[in-house]
Amino acid sequence: MQKFNSVDELVNTIRPVDPIYCIRPNSIKSACSWFKSNFPGKILYAVKTNPNEKVIKHIGECGINRFDVASINEIKLIKKIFPKAHTYYMNSVKSREHIQDAYFNYNIRDFALDTKEEIQKIIEATNNAKDLTLYVRVSISNEHAEIDLSQKFGALPGEVLGLLRLAKAHAKKVGLSFHVGSQCMHPISYAKGIRD
Repeated sequence: MQKFNSVDELVNTIRPVDPIYCIRPNSIKSACSWFKSNFPGKILYAVKTNPNEKVIKHIGECGINRFDVASINEIKLIKKIFPKAHTYYMNSVKSREHIQDAYFNYNIRDFALDTKEEIQKIIEATNNAKDLTLYVRVSISNEHAEIDLSQKFGALPGEVLGLLRLAKAHAKKVGLSFHVGSQCMHPISYAKGIRD
């Protein structure tokens, strides 16, 4: 892989016709270090934000070893790079076949859902496994996001308690998840999601 001191140098030297990847390992390490220093909880990297293998390797080398995956291909990618990484299947709509593959072939035990039908699918696809952690995804306001996903994913507030009870009847652990929307740059949205 060629190395350049800046994007300008890369463009002027290569003069690319097609899109190219510019990976800045020091920026990745700096961002990981800052986040780890400022966030006291468990950190999950959402693979869909940048599924480049080199980027993921740098993130893992920084000590982030939990990954939010949205597809079976993302699971395969993470397990190829970091076979023992803790991987969470956080897409709230999955096929039975992908749930089954994730559970039996990739040791995935954490799944998100936002409907009774999705709980039933997970239970059936895992043969009523007792070692699941199920996260009910709650729909919250995405007013500060560039892309509002609140109408697309997430259980309505009035449905959440029933889904949690149903999940608890079939899972070792249950939890809540929410998404403040893509490209949300307002910290208040996270506080509001937790509060609501």
